[in-house]
Amino acid sequence: MREQRRAYALRLLDQGHTYQAVSDSLGVSYGTVFIWTKKYVETGLDFLKEKPRSGRPIAINGEEVAKITAIACTKAPEGYGRWSLRMLANRIIE
Repeated sequence: MREQRRAYALRLLDQGHTYQAVSDSLGVSYGTVFIWTKKYVETGLDFLKEKPRSGRPIAINGEEVAKITAIACTKAPEGYGRWSLRMLANRIIE
């Protein structure tokens, strides 16, 4: 999705649209479009590829995600209209 937005931005710029028009149509800031253009000039189309992001890696596997999803899809506890994150966390710990 991010790659497509960057490529679309380049296409719009190539068609003669202004940075502001591109940023408005994509819902990103003017500065973001400027940075994308700068990276394109420096690295070519390689800037479209998603780079690994820093941060904490996901701590649960697919099976655990499936179990959480299964709990969240059940009827909420009595007295509640839907599950909250706190209630899900408490149920999972049980």
